[in-house]
Amino acid sequence: MGGLRVAVALILFFSSNKVDSFTFPGDWHKIRQLMDKREQKEELQVRFGGEETKVRFFDEYDDFNAYKEIELSTTTTTTTQPPPIELDPIMAAMMKTVNFTELEIRFGHLDENGLSMRNAFGEPLEETHPPDAYKASDSIWNFTMSMVKVGLKDQTGNSLFSPVSILTTINMLLLGTKGDTKDEIMQALGYPRYSAQVHAQFQQIIDSMNKDIGVTVSTSNALFTQVDFPIRESYKKELRRHYGEEIQIVPMDFTSRPRTTLRRMNGFVAINTNNMIQNMFTVPVHQETKVVVSNCLYFNGTWEYEFLFDPPYFVGIPGTFDSFGVQKDITLMTSTLDIPYHKDEELGLEMLSLPYEHDVRNEEISEAHMFLMMPTKTGKEAFEELEKKFLTLNFEDIFQKMEPAYAEIQLPRMKMEFQSNLKKVLEDIGINKLFSGKPSRDFEPLTSAWDQFKLDTLQHKAVLKITEKGTEAAAATAGVQFYLGPMFTVAFDRPFFLFIYDALNKVVIFWARVVEPQNLMAPLSSEL
Repeated sequence: MGGLRVAVALILFFSSNKVDSFTFPGDWHKIRQLMDKREQKEELQVRFGGEETKVRFFDEYDDFNAYKEIELSTTTTTTTQPPPIELDPIMAAMMKTVNFTELEIRFGHLDENGLSMRNAFGEPLEETHPPDAYKASDSIWNFTMSMVKVGLKDQTGNSLFSPVSILTTINMLLLGTKGDTKDEIMQALGYPRYSAQVHAQFQQIIDSMNKDIGVTVSTSNALFTQVDFPIRESYKKELRRHYGEEIQIVPMDFTSRPRTTLRRMNGFVAINTNNMIQNMFTVPVHQETKVVVSNCLYFNGTWEYEFLFDPPYFVGIPGTFDSFGVQKDITLMTSTLDIPYHKDEELGLEMLSLPYEHDVRNEEISEAHMFLMMPTKTGKEAFEELEKKFLTLNFEDIFQKMEPAYAEIQLPRMKMEFQSNLKKVLEDIGINKLFSGKPSRDFEPLTSAWDQFKLDTLQHKAVLKITEKGTEAAAATAGVQFYLGPMFTVAFDRPFFLFIYDALNKVVIFWARVVEPQNLMAPLSSEL
């Protein structure tokens, strides 16, 4: 199947039955039934007409929206709500005997608004609502929007980052802090008072991404420490408890063997990103470095419905990418399929979703998706105006407005690389003390030698490749290219946004701002 590969390394230096709407992730049976109907007709064309003289079975619908009236099976994966908890039988019986009308007559005059709750002193109690329960997915989404707001991008205007990877690394540090430094992190990221909830929920999300969503998401963590620099055993224990027993704690000699440490750390990153990131470090780290914290995240997803690729006859559409007036040669991959789609002229947003292969245990759910978004108008001003709207946009509401649509999708076969020191953008959201480069007793939970501990860099690197099939697909098969019914074309041949979304855990795995994509040449064989 077709797909996409993404790798990221993050390094710290210490020094109804009608097709009417769509719900993520449970409504994918709608898309699959539509695609199955089209595929059955496509098979009839081949069977009775052959490739050269295909008999065209066009849809019986005259407009774009009529096909939404197709009757679908009621299969759904929505979890049933648990039954309501009943009151204790004695309490329920007592409540039935209460005459509320009599109570209102006898005591209602004592309060302006009728009966109300009172405290032990007879004073009316104000109605209070308990705070919403903490959700790590909300922290990840809010952090994503924070990075969009502060303008994380390179000189080309591109941006690519993994909020899960960045926050995992910060959380690993959080375990080793106390006092003002810890409070500052908690406040900036909107964490609850008790950080144990944060670590427990992040652990659940990471475990679920690695096992449950049908794509390859592997995370790896390492702590590279200067030889003889003391790291508290209690910190190591907490690190392994929350972020994996397999976390590597590796002694290094940053002082006298800088080139060796450079090769070893680059090797760790390369192995854990399937060689997509081979040179995370280009020069040795500073000789006074005591600790380097590394988090690597590797993503490999194959499309549920692949793009057309049949070399040497068809390897994409030669085209140009209009990067705000600058034309760049690109190859557009093409696929015709049913997709969740929404266009809002007032908001200036066109948005669609491409599903990745689902987990075999969840036949009707597609848990991982790539959402593609671009402004309805061309030009830099419209692009940046839409980006600003993301900050206040209710994406869950937009998801509910998406409806299945039959369209041809044209998407660049491309590669993106992005690297940045995140110190400045993290300071912009309120995390200052962590990367001040000054020793502090706030790091005592991590090391007894806190007076030698300096942290001034958070290095982040991400690489993304989008192809028709993905490098792990070995079989040569034709892409989804149906000839059925009316359709429209969505071409991403100008700047756009994308994010890879785990709909099961409601987590953004990657976010990208695509202004100048790097064209990927098509291979001569069918192995991508």
